[in-house]
Amino acid sequence: FNGHTEILVSFLLKGKKMVLLLKSGISVQANCHHEKHDIKHEQIFLYTVPIICSLFILTMPIFKSHDEHAHWHRVYEISTGNITTDVNESGGTISVLPKSAVCEDWKLMNYGKVISDIKNKIDNNDVTDDVYIVSASMYSPLQYSHMSIIVAVARIFIKYPLILAYIARIANMVICVILMFFSIKKIPFGKNILLSISYIPILIEGISSISGDGITFSVCLFFMAYLFNLVFNKDVKMITKKDKLVLVILSILIASC
Repeated sequence: FNGHTEILVSFLLKGKKMVLLLKSGISVQANCHHEKHDIKHEQIFLYTVPIICSLFILTMPIFKSHDEHAHWHRVYEISTGNITTDVNESGGTISVLPKSAVCEDWKLMNYGKVISDIKNKIDNNDVTDDVYIVSASMYSPLQYSHMSIIVAVARIFIKYPLILAYIARIANMVICVILMFFSIKKIPFGKNILLSISYIPILIEGISSISGDGITFSVCLFFMAYLFNLVFNKDVKMITKKDKLVLVILSILIASC
């Protein structure tokens, strides 16, 4: 296994460079296929974006996305039941987590290190308060709730922090993709614009990594699509109690972000 590590790392690094090219190529092809074959925009989205996101998850080492290590610390903290990050006397954030679940230096993370550390187990008796969580502590717990719930359940069966981190990535991607899919499906106009937006690299990164940004964008997009559908869809005769409830819930989520 160790003898193939360098080959695997080299392959994955080359694959990461190809993801950006694939994004632009797939975006152009998607619009062409829609015009030629009359495929629905949401179907094109479903056939392409999850593949791009999966490639990102595979080619980008864990914790290498923007502040991903801080977001991970926050996700893990919430999964243990600590909803808010504590503040010390000097006004700084303080969080106590198992050392094995803490990313000490994200700059050192590469696939060689991921492979070597993947079998490290969580030791709840060996903890540390030297945890970088400042940037993520300003986010609402609701922005991490979908990942934290999945991680909390996964921790019952899985004791490997890096595997849990990848599970958090996948959970974020799945929820964001579902919201964006129904946004494109529901909006009565501008579907091609939403489809094109879904291929923006920084957005792909946000929904494919451990982050509170991807879910924020996805919820805002769904809120906009839902509202536009109520206002401009001629088939909608009246706003029901269900519609009002959905709008209230989405408004609360957006306001907390």
